[in-house]
Amino acid sequence: MADRSALDVATAFLEAMVSTSRVEAAERFLADDVQVRINGDTHSRAAYIERLETSDEQFEMIDATIRTAITAGNRAAFTQELLIEHKGTAYGVEPGHERFTEPTTSIVTVEDGAITEIEITHDPTATLEALGLLSTDPTTEKLRDQYYEILNRVLRHNLRNKLNVILASTETFENDPAAAAATIKEKTAGLLNTVEKAQKIEQMAIDTPLSPSQFRVADAVTEVLDQYERHHSVSCRCNCPDDALELRSDKSLIQNILEETIQNAILYTDREIPEVTVTARPASGQYAVELEIVDNGPGIPENELEPLRKDQETQLLHGSGIGLWITKWCVTRLNGRIRFGTSGESTVHILLPNLSL
Repeated sequence: MADRSALDVATAFLEAMVSTSRVEAAERFLADDVQVRINGDTHSRAAYIERLETSDEQFEMIDATIRTAITAGNRAAFTQELLIEHKGTAYGVEPGHERFTEPTTSIVTVEDGAITEIEITHDPTATLEALGLLSTDPTTEKLRDQYYEILNRVLRHNLRNKLNVILASTETFENDPAAAAATIKEKTAGLLNTVEKAQKIEQMAIDTPLSPSQFRVADAVTEVLDQYERHHSVSCRCNCPDDALELRSDKSLIQNILEETIQNAILYTDREIPEVTVTARPASGQYAVELEIVDNGPGIPENELEPLRKDQETQLLHGSGIGLWITKWCVTRLNGRIRFGTSGESTVHILLPNLSL
């Protein structure tokens, strides 16, 4: 490659991207100390190859054609047209192996036949990554897919129904202002709760990096139960026979799981005072702790549980809220397992492993 012009090397680089892979092409043509600038951000050789590995899991380069080129000494600037096939999943969009064309502009510097500088002024896959639309973690991708499916259902169904009730209440306000005001207050509170839960999913259940720490399980449970007893009409009990039982996990996610299960106990209760007991005991095998949450209510309705068991929602099969999904997603992120009791059984079983720090 030593006698080739900058444009020749750049052309061979693109051809290798198509014939092999972008990773192999980069390893072959980029100098060890290369500086790569993409959409204004600078990356080392290792960082750039790591980005290509991520991108190659989502996209495949089918063809690359140089349209215009200018050369000056050991530098070449050129526009190119890339034919790309989408192989992966981004935010709930099924790939279908669709192909699309993207124009890009690149400037390369070549020394001794190797690319020492490369500037890409427009990289569509890097833009998608910057927007948070790509992930190499299949678990995160699946959670995002479900999140957008369920959020779409909530926006289309639940919010619309509640807003219709609020609108109807405003029209009857003159006849019975007290009843209308009570209905508006109730439905508005429900809407605010839905919005808060949607924010909680994005902030905690899906995108926020895990923050494992070592803590006593009884302390984590008691903190949540005490808070609910202080602020809600609910009776809570922590049953932890081994008071010294510890877990290495994300404490905030586990407490979020407990909060959601207690809220569901309050939501579905038919008793004047809901009672919730959280039992924590050592688990066996790959799991470290088993949590069992029991309340004195009639149990979660089957139509709420079936979508979670099937791990999907459809137009004909969906629950009314997203609290149970938050619980399941949090457990999934913690590499745990969750099992809901059958209809009429007010029990939730959760198995949690120790996470690496």
